[in-house]
Amino acid sequence: MGNPDNRPSCTLIVVLTLAAVLLLSLLMSVAFVVAASPSDADCDEALAYGAAGPPPAGATDLRCEAGTWDMTTYDVTFRLPADQARSWVADNYPDEEPWTDGDHVLHLEVGFGESPDKASTVRVEVTPHADGTSTVTWSATGI
Repeated sequence: MGNPDNRPSCTLIVVLTLAAVLLLSLLMSVAFVVAASPSDADCDEALAYGAAGPPPAGATDLRCEAGTWDMTTYDVTFRLPADQARSWVADNYPDEEPWTDGDHVLHLEVGFGESPDKASTVRVEVTPHADGTSTVTWSATGI
């Protein structure tokens, strides 16, 4: 039989190893959450990434965010009078055919080739409101 005095040191090694593994796991989880959290972005840069022009003059409630983890994403939302919102989509994506659903929400999805400096997919929704405005929700995803 081995020396019984070795047991506490073996137990200590096991406890310290488990603590180190748990700490490393916690640090990796925090790093993932921080890296995956969206951050404020330059709106012109965000929209250009998805082949769109700048936000229209008169846009309100403008919010632009960027996210990166395993791919680049930009999310932009703003409000405009409903006719201007639809025109903005048509002006920026003239070769694409949007569709509407039963709630009168305009949808558009555009696919581009993969490139590190531009989006591979753009999605746009124009949601009308009773006050005559629409919310434009625009997102671009790339590699």
